[in-house]
Amino acid sequence: MSPLNNKKLLLTAVDYYSLYTEKQRSLLKYLINLSIDGVIKLSTSEASKYIKTSRANVYLTLDKFEKEELLSKVREKADRHSAYKLNNDKLNYILQVYYNKQEIK
Repeated sequence: MSPLNNKKLLLTAVDYYSLYTEKQRSLLKYLINLSIDGVIKLSTSEASKYIKTSRANVYLTLDKFEKEELLSKVREKADRHSAYKLNNDKLNYILQVYYNKQEIK
């Protein structure tokens, strides 16, 4: 089952994922909310306004997410906006970390 089937739970898990900064978590939550079947068409300008950071910071965070294989860039011809696909395995990992933290409490 895809973790994107329960976006509310996934967004809560992202909030508790302490390996990312607050802005990184905000961008990830923004991407999750925009995703359709795990794919996001992204305007970095809109993303930067939404999470109140610079476009450069959005690009740096997206690059970090790509290096960590949290998402991958999808090449679409003749489209000015970038498209990304979320990695379900990595999202499941974030959910599992959340579940583990809940068990500790």
